[in-house]
Amino acid sequence: MVAVLDDRQHFIAAGALIAPGQVLSSGHLVTAGQLQVRAGEWDRQSSKELYPHADRRVKQITTHTDFRNGSKYNNIALLQLAAPYRGLPHVAPIRLAHDSLDSLDLSKCFVSAWGSRSAELQAFPLSTLPTSECESQLRAERILWFGRFIRENLLCAAVQPSIESCGVDDGAPLVCPMKSQPQEYALVGLVNCGWRSSRLSHTQLPGVYSNVTHFADWITAQLNES
Repeated sequence: MVAVLDDRQHFIAAGALIAPGQVLSSGHLVTAGQLQVRAGEWDRQSSKELYPHADRRVKQITTHTDFRNGSKYNNIALLQLAAPYRGLPHVAPIRLAHDSLDSLDLSKCFVSAWGSRSAELQAFPLSTLPTSECESQLRAERILWFGRFIRENLLCAAVQPSIESCGVDDGAPLVCPMKSQPQEYALVGLVNCGWRSSRLSHTQLPGVYSNVTHFADWITAQLNES
């Protein structure tokens, strides 16, 4: 889990470190500009941590070629850093979920976020949700951003009572454990919703995520070119 900051050190999005010098985040937030990535941050309001955070300048932003502003589809971008993260005991890349989710336990997933109410990084338990059920719940609240059907490049996760609607950081990573190695997690999705209106603030809506597995080939191609 990393934070993406603008040139004034303001938080604009979350992301996931998938290689020492590469971060995956939401395409609609990481537009052109002088951005930097902060890794190893636990408490955003404290400097008295065991390990200090580490900042890296973003050298290049590659947004998915099929992403369009105002759309939630293909909402993914790769940030290439000017210097990689290496030799830090508290910072390491997360592995990607490639090809299929069959090797993962989708009932024991977590999303990490600072959210709107806490300065400390938190992890919330989630489980993935069938597409039909997700669509039904969103339509019931007249949320039509995603069209009538959730496409394959999106996935849904059922929220727990501790999460207020979708009030977590866009771009925050959704990770799930490997069935064969429960202590090892893989990146499954990135938060791709952002409804925080007062009308929805007390509803337990499912979270909508960019499906990292669907974009595995695109991500691999970008990594090979960098």
